[in-house]
Amino acid sequence: MPDRAVIYEDVEVLEHDGRSLTCRIGNDRVVVRKYVPIDGTVIRQTGDRGRLALPRWYVEQQGLPLERHPSDPEVRSADGRRQHLR
Repeated sequence: MPDRAVIYEDVEVLEHDGRSLTCRIGNDRVVVRKYVPIDGTVIRQTGDRGRLALPRWYVEQQGLPLERHPSDPEVRSADGRRQHLR
């Protein structure tokens, strides 16, 4: 069975040099080699913001968080729904 992906939302590409992406994942600055992101990744260039999908083995090797954290828009959306229900 293939390794499951770990998905990060709202990731920002800070730098792209052709060999790797330097990204902001939450409060962490992470360097991801060019060929590591897998299907589902939508960020590619400096300034892009969106989904980053990484193989679980890479996430574990780099010591990145395994649990999925909601993105800022998801948190705002959930807060809005809670306000509406009151």
